[in-house]
Amino acid sequence: MKLLPYLLTLFTVVACGWNLYDRFVPKDSDRYRKEQVRIHLDNQEYAQALSLLEDIEHKDNDTVLMKVSAFLGNAGLSMWGIVKDLVDSKNLKNSTGTGADRIFNVLGDTFFGTGDVRTARLSALSQSIQELKTAPDPETRLENFRCFLAGVLAFPSITDGKDAALEIIAALQELKQQVAAAGGSGDECPSLDRFNKSLAKVSQVRADLDLALTETVNCPLFASISTDSLNEVEKLLDKFNEGADQGCETITCTLGEDACEALQFGCIQSIIGSKTAQAGDGKIEICEIVQNCSSVDTCF
Repeated sequence: MKLLPYLLTLFTVVACGWNLYDRFVPKDSDRYRKEQVRIHLDNQEYAQALSLLEDIEHKDNDTVLMKVSAFLGNAGLSMWGIVKDLVDSKNLKNSTGTGADRIFNVLGDTFFGTGDVRTARLSALSQSIQELKTAPDPETRLENFRCFLAGVLAFPSITDGKDAALEIIAALQELKQQVAAAGGSGDECPSLDRFNKSLAKVSQVRADLDLALTETVNCPLFASISTDSLNEVEKLLDKFNEGADQGCETITCTLGEDACEALQFGCIQSIIGSKTAQAGDGKIEICEIVQNCSSVDTCF
């Protein structure tokens, strides 16, 4: 079982060893500010911590880690809370899988909440991953931490992708019915509000999954704790990448008659159309998700 070394890695990241306090340190120094940030983090005062971090002049790896802790904590994803869930004996006992799968399954979809809470938590994960990439001194612990957060981000993003795919189909079906009732040609759509809303969700899913794909490629952490050739995170991301990366040349449509017809409307193609989308190029365009992933099992 490689679970314990992995958890120790997390503890090392979270407990960064910020023993900075010295009563003789000038209050306008970075060293003093860092200690104040640490105190705010310990007290779960994340907004205050983020504000003070803006005043630190010289960025180092510890300030990056503190900022990540503040991002996550401010969204209700305290690193101590995550670690507590991971080491809780009941959670681990009920979790399925081995290696990396067992760890990520503890952080199930309900962990992220719904509505604005979910949006804030996924945004905090994305921000944290990007912030870790700005660390001035490359370290294995930062690379592993970044990879771990990318794996955490992948699970809810896949769920959101499924929901978005179903909403895309419903929006297209509704649009076809509206156009037929109005006797229009399909180039003059009566309302695109529902479709645009679902498209915005698809865009966010694409951004989050693209980030997760990028950050988990050749991830040393997964290689060290996974007992399978591909862990669950990698399988999910591979399925998305292979299913979506088929270009935007519509040859067959499996979304249902109404949705397939609406997909070809000029008003829809003008929004999702992309001449740059190429099958197998490793870059997922919006039109590829709409056209290739609306049949949910294909990508998610």
